[in-house]
Order: sequence, then C-alpha cells, then structure tokens
Amino acid sequence: MLALLFSYHQVMPDYLDFLASFGFQSTARDVRHSAFRRQMSLKQSAVVLTGNGLGRSGHQYQVAYNLKGVTQKGEEVWSIRNAAFYHQYDVGTNRALWIVTKGGTDIYESYKELTGSDGRPEDKTFTSAEDCFAASLSPHLLFCRWSTEDWRGYIRVLEEKVDKESKMAVIGLREHGHHAKRYRPSDIQLMQALEEKASEAAVVLEGNVDIMTSLRQFYEGLAKDDRFPCRNSCAGELTDFVNQLDAMIGDLKNNSGRARALVKTTADRKELIIQYRGEESAERMHRLNKNMEEETIVVRIITLVTLIYLPATFVSTFFSTDIIKYQDDQYPNGRFSNTAMYRWLQVTLPLTFLTLLAAWVGKMYASKKADEAILDGGIEVPPLVERLQVGYWLQRVQSRWKWPVRQSPAMPLLPLSKRTTQAQPVNGVTGQQLP
Repeated sequence: MLALLFSYHQVMPDYLDFLASFGFQSTARDVRHSAFRRQMSLKQSAVVLTGNGLGRSGHQYQVAYNLKGVTQKGEEVWSIRNAAFYHQYDVGTNRALWIVTKGGTDIYESYKELTGSDGRPEDKTFTSAEDCFAASLSPHLLFCRWSTEDWRGYIRVLEEKVDKESKMAVIGLREHGHHAKRYRPSDIQLMQALEEKASEAAVVLEGNVDIMTSLRQFYEGLAKDDRFPCRNSCAGELTDFVNQLDAMIGDLKNNSGRARALVKTTADRKELIIQYRGEESAERMHRLNKNMEEETIVVRIITLVTLIYLPATFVSTFFSTDIIKYQDDQYPNGRFSNTAMYRWLQVTLPLTFLTLLAAWVGKMYASKKADEAILDGGIEVPPLVERLQVGYWLQRVQSRWKWPVRQSPAMPLLPLSKRTTQAQPVNGVTGQQLP
C-alpha cells in the first residue's frame, strides 16, 4: 500500500531513507542521523510523467528532511523523537503534498490547529498562486518550531544532575578533618552517562541547525530562480519565512552551545572524581603500610620476649608433670614415667594441631576481610595504637549492638570537628560526628 501511494504521488525515493529509522525498536536508532534532500523540475522542456487526469503540470519541486525534538515522558525521563517530512509543490497547478512520519499525534494536532477555524487566514487561503505558495511555507515553520521546543528544559535537567552529582568534587574541602563526599565507581559511570547524553543532545541540535540552514538556502535560491513564477510576488513572504528560520536557528545554536559546554564540564568533573579516587586509594595504602609497620614492631617485640621466655617456660612446665619426678626418696636421681609421657603426647599433639589450624583459619578470614575492605574503598583501618585501647573495643561493641539510626540525607558544607570517624557512605554522608 505504501509503495502504491508513493508511486501515485511520485514521491522522491530519498524519502525511504528517512523511513528506515522508524518502527518497533527497544532502543532509538539513527538518533544522530540528519539529512536534507531536494529535487527540482522547473524547466519547461523537462520530461515528466504528467499522467492522464491527475491534475499535474509536471513542473514541481520536492524536499525531504528530518528533524528531532525532545519530549518529557516522566518526571525525570526524556526522549529524543525523530520526525521525517516530505513536501511536494506543483508550481503549475499550485497543489501541495505533505507526508509526515512520526510517532505520536502531537504534530498532527498542531497542524489541525494551524488549518482549523482558529488558525490564521493566510495559512488556509488558496484563492491565488501567491496565497497557495505562502500557505505552503507555514507547515515548514510549524515543524521547525516543534524541533526547538523543550530543549532548554532538557539541557537544564542535565545541568542540574551534573551539578548535583559532582559539585562537592569542586567546592568540597578535601583536607583531613573536614566533611567530604566519598565518590565510588558508580558515580563515575553516572557522570559518563550524563556526558554521553549531553553530547547526543549537542549533535542532534547541530543536525537540526544544518537542516534548517539547508531549508533556508533552498528557498533563498528558489526566490532567485527565474523559472519560479512567484519569485517577485512572494518576495515578502519569503523574507518573513527566512527571518523566522534565522530566529529558530539562533535559538538552536544557543542550546547547542550550552550542551557543548555541559559536555566539557562533565568531562572535567569526571576526571576530577577519578583523581580523587586515585588520591583516596593512595591514602588508604599509606595508612595500611603505616599500620603494618606498627604491627611489625609489636610482633618483633613479642617474638623477642617469646624467644627468651619460651624455653624456660616449656622446661618448667614439662618438669612439673608426672613424667619426671625428683621428690621420690627411693629414686634420688629422679624417676621417669613412660605412661605419663605417652598420655602427655596424646593430649599435647592434637591440641597443637588444632591451635595451628585455628590460627590458619583466622589468618585466611582476616586476609579476606582486608581484601574486601581495599576493594570496597569505604572501610577505614584504625591505627594499631587506637585498636589497643579499651575504649576502641567498647565503642565497637556498642555500635554493633545498638539500633541503627536513620541518617539525614542533608550534606553540610561547613567543616566538622577533626574528631570525625570515617564510615561507609549513607545517602551521601561519609562522616558521623562523635558526641
């Protein structure tokens, strides 16, 4: 049916390229594709298929182009919509043909208002050739105006999201003892997604500018073409048409500049967040190395003391058992008991094995938790001196067994006290003030 319709109206084949972007699809296709096609046959000697009884002179011009607009689908959901337009105007019979392809009925309703009872008289007057040509310009302005709507609001939403997610990376105090937002890999992913959306908006806006510029140049050339019969009588209408196009082109260029500036801002802040992530990783490694140095010193001291006292302790413990006795008067040189030695080995060796096994399991568990803490990036390892204090463990027990308190999502900007313990971020808050 579509092929029959296009064949009857002799629609230019290039319009089929625009239709390939439509149809059922899970994700938008050819969002960045923009094109303008034209075809003119105004020569009196042109060979055309006039048909029999179709009311065609064969002297016509055709244009096909696509524009893109943005539509708000939800509270924070926006969608870039594509629309393809085809226009044919017969300069001999002053008949115009419009074919519009777009999902939804918003353009259809706008066109009904344009030609309805409340529309301007000049948009629906067809008494003369000049009136017909002037009326054919109004739909172009309607479609171009549709492509300029809501871009300001869409870019503003993107700017607010970027500012909300990354402003603390710019104005937040990063010195020790101050409150600062801790950024995670998910924040970098979000900034990358916002950067791509802003870049997509800039490309689409620039494409709309190119299409409108081509449309303006086409009609400017038509006004200078000697083969066009209304070039002089419709000069005023063409001038008004070009001026309105220039105004919409200027609006699109302003929004495109905002989108390009947003792309640069988003990229710079994303790079700043990545640098903060690297700085935090280096700081965590520094703290871990410092704690390891402190623990190494303590372990060396304990090892030295153990090496000094362990032989004497073992000998004293061994000689205090019933294996060897020196208190028996019948044996002044001491008495050795094989049964006591056997029983001692039966108890000591299994206990030694169980102790070593428990130590190995504890070491593996501690290593696993340490690896998770490093990968997570949000767990602080307190210094060894602090962990040796009784108050530290009392605070750990109290925080483990008390009912969790819901923290406010507010993010204070004033510096907090230096006695601030770092904790897992909750709703953007990374510090909890100690009483």
